[in-house]
Amino acid sequence: MQGLGLFVIGHSPAIIMETLAARSKSQMLPKKIAVITTETGASILTHRLFDEGGWAKFCAAWPEMASIEFSPSSILKPDGVDDIRSELENKAMTNLIFNTVKSGIEQSDFLDASLAGGRKTMGYYLGLAMNLFARKQDRLTHVLVPEDWERDSNFLFPVKGQAKQVTLIDVPFIRLKDHVKATINRMDLNTLVASAQTSVDMSVLEPIFIHIKRRMIRYLGKEFILPEREFSIYLFFAQQKVKACKHPQQQLCEECKDCFLSVEGMDEKKDDLMQIRATFGGRHTGHYERFEKAWDEPRAAQGCLPEPIRRIAEEVEHVFAVDPRAEKLLIKNVGKRNAASYGLLADKTQIRIERN
Repeated sequence: MQGLGLFVIGHSPAIIMETLAARSKSQMLPKKIAVITTETGASILTHRLFDEGGWAKFCAAWPEMASIEFSPSSILKPDGVDDIRSELENKAMTNLIFNTVKSGIEQSDFLDASLAGGRKTMGYYLGLAMNLFARKQDRLTHVLVPEDWERDSNFLFPVKGQAKQVTLIDVPFIRLKDHVKATINRMDLNTLVASAQTSVDMSVLEPIFIHIKRRMIRYLGKEFILPEREFSIYLFFAQQKVKACKHPQQQLCEECKDCFLSVEGMDEKKDDLMQIRATFGGRHTGHYERFEKAWDEPRAAQGCLPEPIRRIAEEVEHVFAVDPRAEKLLIKNVGKRNAASYGLLADKTQIRIERN
């Protein structure tokens, strides 16, 4: 298998050899090595590993490493970045890390990424890139060595007998590759992270099934039936959420409540509510006539909504107790004083209306 060993390094080349020495125990050595560092780091690594022959000495001590492709051209750095002390330097380093992880995964059978070196932000962005791009076989590791090795600036690599003193830790991480859009290669970092977050948010939003014929609502494996009046109002607000979205290009509602209706907005949509109410028994029943009369006044929502909304909330509480997820089932007035704004708290992606 053609694997790539990827390192983020500051000034300590020993991390590379320590990690490879630990990796030798598993017989899963990379075919190539790539190192991400700064301008200063690149000079130090090149001098110690190639000008002074540190890499050749390591391969002599560890013959199984001699076939690994590693040269000065394997040391990558953002142009002009001598350290990460500004927003521009941070962005340049981040872009290099993300692009290297993406291309490394595309061109290798497996990627072994080490976050043991470099600045904390370098390790963080390497981990984030692995979150977004890594496959099942890709690994993120951290190497632990004796303290006296770390203090010795001249220490470069362990010899065979010292390998047991090196511990390679597998760092657990969540793989989000399948949750990110197919346009991933054309996205900037912020858009990419936002896309992944949206996909994750959508994946944890359980559907709310609204069965019209049975006047039944099912959510999280539980169900309850509402009386005709309450169900008619619930179905009205569910349809409002789905059909009247003001931002269809927005995948999730999140904090948006632009589809919520004011008292005047309810007046304008009264006919839609009446049509739904007529579904249950027709227009020539006492229940329908009383419902229609109650809504036949201007600003009727002020008097007609509070009680059924309260009864719906009581039923939700009875079925779901204190489960915080049940809040999505509620119809709420989120308006400020004297400026009512009514709507269903569920996300538009959750609602499934079934007529049979």
